[in-house]
Amino acid sequence: SNLPHIGLDCWSPNIGIVRDPRWGRNLETPSEDPTVCGSFGSEVTKGLQRSPLDARYVQAVVTLKHFDANSLEGNWGPGGKITRHTVDATVSKFDLQTSYLPAFRTAVVEGGALGVMCSYNAINGVPSCANPWLLGETLRGDWGFEGYVTSDSGAVVDVFKNHHFTANWTQTVTKTLAAGCDIESASWPHDHAYATGGPYIDYAPAAVRSGELDEAVIDDALRHSVGLRFRLGLFDVQSNEPLWNVPPSVVQSDEHVRRSKDATAQGLVLLQNGGAGAGAAAAVLPLKAGLKLAVLGPHAADQSVILGNYLGQICPASMGDRSCVQSVAEMVGKRNARAGGTTTNATGCATNTTDESGFSAALALAADADAIVFVGGLDLDIERESHDRHDIGLPGVQPKLLSKLLALGKPLALVLFHGGIVTFPPDILAAPNLALVSAGYPGIYGAEAIANALLEVSADGALPSRFGKTPLTWYSEKGWADADFDMLSFDMGKAPGRTHVYYSGTPQWAFGAGLSYAQTELSAAHSAPKAAGAPPTIEVAVRNLDAKRATDEVVFLFLVPAAGTVPPTEPAAKMRRTLVAFERVTIAPRGAAAVSFDVR
Repeated sequence: SNLPHIGLDCWSPNIGIVRDPRWGRNLETPSEDPTVCGSFGSEVTKGLQRSPLDARYVQAVVTLKHFDANSLEGNWGPGGKITRHTVDATVSKFDLQTSYLPAFRTAVVEGGALGVMCSYNAINGVPSCANPWLLGETLRGDWGFEGYVTSDSGAVVDVFKNHHFTANWTQTVTKTLAAGCDIESASWPHDHAYATGGPYIDYAPAAVRSGELDEAVIDDALRHSVGLRFRLGLFDVQSNEPLWNVPPSVVQSDEHVRRSKDATAQGLVLLQNGGAGAGAAAAVLPLKAGLKLAVLGPHAADQSVILGNYLGQICPASMGDRSCVQSVAEMVGKRNARAGGTTTNATGCATNTTDESGFSAALALAADADAIVFVGGLDLDIERESHDRHDIGLPGVQPKLLSKLLALGKPLALVLFHGGIVTFPPDILAAPNLALVSAGYPGIYGAEAIANALLEVSADGALPSRFGKTPLTWYSEKGWADADFDMLSFDMGKAPGRTHVYYSGTPQWAFGAGLSYAQTELSAAHSAPKAAGAPPTIEVAVRNLDAKRATDEVVFLFLVPAAGTVPPTEPAAKMRRTLVAFERVTIAPRGAAAVSFDVR
C-alpha cells in the first residue's frame, strides 16, 4: 500500500451495539446485544494481546472502538447536516449503563484491553474525546483501565470545529488531553492525502508554555502510550524475545487455516428452510450433490465483496490481488462435481441496479437446473464507514429476479451477504421452495463454508450442521415501516423499542433464531445445589435427536422480569428480556451435552 508500517496497535475490535440496521458499520460489529459484543471484545482482546510464547510481553494491543454511542455514519436530520462528526447523542444514564457501556466494560475488565478509541460524536453535550467522565471517571476510575486512549482520526479537530465545545485550539488540546485522550490520530503530514490535522503537535507546546495545560498531563499521556511499547518488547534485544522470531510459516499454517474455516462455518445462520411453517419433509436444504445446479446472483462469482472491508494482504501477489479467493459458484461447482453433478452460473443482475438485461440468461440456466443457489444481498457501496443506508430492503431488482426464480418451483437457496439486516416482501418469504442463509461477509473461506453447508457430502454421509444463531433482530418489512425509528434517537426503550431487549413488535426472525439440519431438544433448566455464598448454577441438557448428523446448538440464558417486579415508571420496565449468557456446544448423533451457567 506504500504506507509506513503501522505497528502492533490494532484498531479493532469494533464492539458498539447495532442500534439501527441502517448504520453503515453494522458489518464490523458482532451484535445488537451488549453481552454478545462484550464477550466478543473480551475474547478478541485475549487472542491478540496474550502471547502464547512469552507471558512477559504483550503480543499486540487492541483498540476497542468507538467509545461510545457511535452508530451513525451518513447525513441525517434537517438538511442532512447531522453527521458522525457533529451528532450529539442524547443518552439517559440508564441506557448508558445497560446498552452502550457494558460491552466496553467487559472487554476492559474481563479481557484486559489496553487500547480504547474515543468516538467522533458527543454524548449529552460533551464530545467523547473531551469527556472526563467517560475517559477518566468511568474507564480509568471505575474499570481500572491501564492502557492508552486514542482519538478517532480527526476527532480532536471535531471538538473545536464541529462540536464547538471549545473556543480555540489551545483550549481544545488542553481539554482533550486532560480528559484522558492520550494520542491524537493525526500522524500524516498536513499535505498528505490521509492528513486530518494535528492540534496536539501544533498547539500543545503553546498550551504548556502559557500555563493553560499542565505538563504533567502530557507526562501521563506519554506514560500510557509509550509504556505499551515497552510491554510489547519493542526496546528489548530481539534475539532474546520470541515474538521477534516468529517464522513466516506460521502465517496460514494448517492449524490456523483449520480454525479459520471452522469459525467461518459457525458464522452461517440458516434462517429459513422452506416456506413459513414448513416441516422437515418440505425442507429445501441440504441440496443433494450430483444434481444440475444453477448458481446465480450478483455475488455468485464474487471474489471481493465476500471478504468484507478493512483487509490485510489476502493473496500472494499484492494488496489488491484477489486471485486466490474462491467464489461460491466455484466451490459449489467443485463439491457438486465430486458427486457427478454439473453447475452453471450467471449474475442475473448487479447488487443495486434497475438493469434487468441479465434476467433472461439467469432464468434460462435456472429452468434447466434441478435446484438454484442465489447469492445476493448488499455490498460496500450500500453499507460501510461514512455511508449509512436509508432503505433496508433487498436493493435494486434483486427481489424481482428472486420472485421470477421462485416461480419456477425449484428448490432455491438464497445466500445473503450483508452486515445490517434486510427486509423482504412477504410473498418471497412465503414461497415454499425458499431457504435463506445469512452469511454476513464470510471472508476468504466463506465460499467453501457455504458449499459445505448447502450440499450433502454423499447419500449416506453427512457433514456436521455448524449453523449458528442470528445476533440481530430481523424486523419484518411492515414492522420496520410501522416502527418509524428515528436515526437520531439513542433512546433504546422508545416505543416500539430497539433490539430484542426492548422491541415489542413481531420480528421476521428474532434475535437468537436459527435452524439446523438436525433436531435438538432442550430440557427444562433448573438451579443446581450450590455452596454457601456461591452463585446459583443453571443447568441445561441438550440432546441431538438425529441418528446420523452431528450438530451445533447455541443455548441462551435470558433474564425476564416477573410481572409486577419493576415499577412501571422505571425505564427498566420497558426491558422485555436481557441476555445473561450463552454457550455453543457440538453434539454427536443421538448424543447429549450439558450446559451450565453461573448466574452472577
